[in-house]
Amino acid sequence: MAWTKNERMVKKANERAKGNKIEHLVNIITADAHKLPFPRNKFDSLISESVIAFTGDKIKVLKEYMHVTKPGGYVGLNEITWIKENPPKSLVRYLIYNAGGATPKSPNGWKKLLEDSGLKTITSEIHPLDYPSHENESEDSSKARHKLIALYFKEPSYRRDILKTIIGTWQMPDNLFEYMGYGIYCCQKGDNMRGH
Repeated sequence: MAWTKNERMVKKANERAKGNKIEHLVNIITADAHKLPFPRNKFDSLISESVIAFTGDKIKVLKEYMHVTKPGGYVGLNEITWIKENPPKSLVRYLIYNAGGATPKSPNGWKKLLEDSGLKTITSEIHPLDYPSHENESEDSSKARHKLIALYFKEPSYRRDILKTIIGTWQMPDNLFEYMGYGIYCCQKGDNMRGH
């Protein structure tokens, strides 16, 4: 049986849940962020990590998040963020090509987007990215790198994407981490927003 990448990821996530004896607590599925397969006002909170920067219609995705979140509920985002204004065009092009079409925003850009969607930003934190060199590479980074290499040899369908990532790392602009970081944004859906 041929598995798609998403099916393999769900299978692997379910195996990890079972290995950690939490399979009865989670339901792992794939879905389009533009049209989530959940009823209106289903969740008390929703957490999204590195999703919206990769979507074409960011407002539509945020409105979809609000649709499935209960009135007064919370939406938490972790998104790549420009930590310095006016990034060079070469950095923007690099991210679009080497990071799956990512289009980060500045902290104020993210906040405006959240407001435009109808969410109220409660708090936000901006952090620089810390990309370890080989000399000070953390144990987790080292394990992740080894898993990526193993995956390259074990799963032929991932090879093109992994190779693109590796080549992209070699081509990484020196000033990338001067401009790029991540933002954590905690938002709330208004109590009177039942129709969204």
